[in-house]
Amino acid sequence: PTERINAAEKDFGLTWLDEHFTLRDPEQPTHDALLNIARQLTLRRGIRGLILDPWNEIEGSRPGSMTESEYVGISLRSIRRFARHHQVATWVVAHPHKLQKDPKTGQYPVVGPYEISGSANWHNKADVCLSVWRERTADKLTTEVEVHVQKVKSKYAGRLGMTRLNWD
Repeated sequence: PTERINAAEKDFGLTWLDEHFTLRDPEQPTHDALLNIARQLTLRRGIRGLILDPWNEIEGSRPGSMTESEYVGISLRSIRRFARHHQVATWVVAHPHKLQKDPKTGQYPVVGPYEISGSANWHNKADVCLSVWRERTADKLTTEVEVHVQKVKSKYAGRLGMTRLNWD
């Protein structure tokens, strides 16, 4: 029932994606390995954006004497230093700890940066915090998605608020 793209449109789209996006999935996705790959891509392809997704798949080597909060803070500082030094916009996709549904609505809440697993540093160290939320009905997810801007450190980067997007 839904219109689909034809073969020529698909080929055009795949070529465009190949020219504009580089996907890497190293066997040992450590912070250092990922930032080394990103450094190489800034030199070879001139990347201007980096998405590290998801945070919980990045292998860390936290010393036993270091708290998870300290480790997250140090890791985010190193990612921020890379981003600023190489002028690469960098996004880290991190998921919340276990959320509880609202008993009245049956919906999960919009996640704030303090609900992300591991540390309050997700809020404290970030320049911008976004949260993506979608209503769940009993039998499916809705096509409307809300993007909540929950923190903006510099006014030139945006402002707090929410917008709705629809999948078409």
